[in-house]
Amino acid sequence: MTSEREQLLDTLRAVQEALDIPCPATPSDLDAYREVLEGRALHTILALWHILACPADAARHTAYLRARLAECPPTGYAPYEADEHAARAVTPAAPGSSADCEAAPHTPGREAEPHTATAKGR
Repeated sequence: MTSEREQLLDTLRAVQEALDIPCPATPSDLDAYREVLEGRALHTILALWHILACPADAARHTAYLRARLAECPPTGYAPYEADEHAARAVTPAAPGSSADCEAAPHTPGREAEPHTATAKGR
């Protein structure tokens, strides 16, 4: 039997798998990229809606999400690949450890924003 925490992490991994797809290499690939991402986002939203409506069925809906993602892989466009920004292999830290955040991949050129609201309403 899977614990609630393990199920939550599995669901979050499935959501990440759905939405974290390679960016398009050129502007001409943007339409195909958006189409793929929109389809994957729709399946994700539906799965999350069902999970929130009935948390006891989270494992079933997470499996459903993964099955739908397998039907719409991130293909049909050229993905952006840059040698100087190649993804680093990251070995995940033990769940719940302070190294979890440090092991998360970093998007080059994009600095983290503070998690506090500002006067601009963020």
